[in-house]
Amino acid sequence: HSLPSKWTKGVADPNLDSRVNIYSLNGFGEPVFTGGMYHRDEIRTLERTVKDYCASKNVTVTFLCGGDDHIVHNKAVRGAWQEIAQCLPHRTVISVYRRALRQFHGLTRGAWSKEEVASLFHLVDLHGPRWKLIQGKLNRNATDCRVKFVESNERFERGKWSTENVELLLQSARKALKIPRNDMDVREVNKWT
Repeated sequence: HSLPSKWTKGVADPNLDSRVNIYSLNGFGEPVFTGGMYHRDEIRTLERTVKDYCASKNVTVTFLCGGDDHIVHNKAVRGAWQEIAQCLPHRTVISVYRRALRQFHGLTRGAWSKEEVASLFHLVDLHGPRWKLIQGKLNRNATDCRVKFVESNERFERGKWSTENVELLLQSARKALKIPRNDMDVREVNKWT
């Protein structure tokens, strides 16, 4: 497949590589398919660009990377990461954003202590799965808190699905979709729905 010179959201192109979507675009709106670890020069470039952007917009790096009030934050930084990502045109906007968050958010990363895991379970008991709230109390990323809770909780089954679990899921889906017969395969279900 060949890639167009300019990808347009919502415009179908039969020659377009199927991997192109909003998550595969760089800061200029062009599709890129590179990944992997960031090199030192890329990290320095990103750090310099984020600090320059913050200085030019009169916002702090902390505010750019999350802030406390997400509604105000989202309006204030709309388009920021697309502009910042232009410093690394071979990287996607989402890749630049995630790297910058890891680099600047100031939250704890790495292995969890037993005390942190105990605190995590206590906070989930108190507040439920309100990961942003728990993030502030544990100084850990909200996603890391959620993942650690699922990994550490015995209520969640991990590993390969059993045949019984797959059948239970299919029965539930058939019931929810009001599919008339249990012997319909996926192709028939897709045509029927």
